[in-house]
Amino acid sequence: MNTHTFAVTILAALLAVVALASSARAESTLSGDLFVTMQSGDVKRGADVLVAVVAASRGFLEDWEVVQIQYEQEVAPVVAEYDRLEAQHKSLAPVDARDLRGSLQRSNLSIQVLNQMIALGRTRWAPIQDKYTKAALEASPLR
Repeated sequence: MNTHTFAVTILAALLAVVALASSARAESTLSGDLFVTMQSGDVKRGADVLVAVVAASRGFLEDWEVVQIQYEQEVAPVVAEYDRLEAQHKSLAPVDARDLRGSLQRSNLSIQVLNQMIALGRTRWAPIQDKYTKAALEASPLR
């Protein structure tokens, strides 16, 4: 997970939009599609993504940076646990297809690890994500 890249990408996109909007007349219409680059490198259209255009004021940028740093610090242990589980899952790849009993045991262990990864996302990552999404919105001058 690279939350920093995501946050920087979104912030850069917002700043570009603000720069465009500020060079236009006082009243303007802004429309278009938002595209997000995923960790895997895939580019996806941001359907149903809330986008706020805010002035790039020093206060906003300072608040944004504080929220981002706090998020990265709080989510770091969750990311480390996820990475540990992912490495464990990869190590459970079947070694010999002729060893049916061993393959079945590894498959069952793999399913258990995947379930732990899902639970980690639901119980530890999602609450942090919700908390900092709210904090980011509160840092916005739109509040």
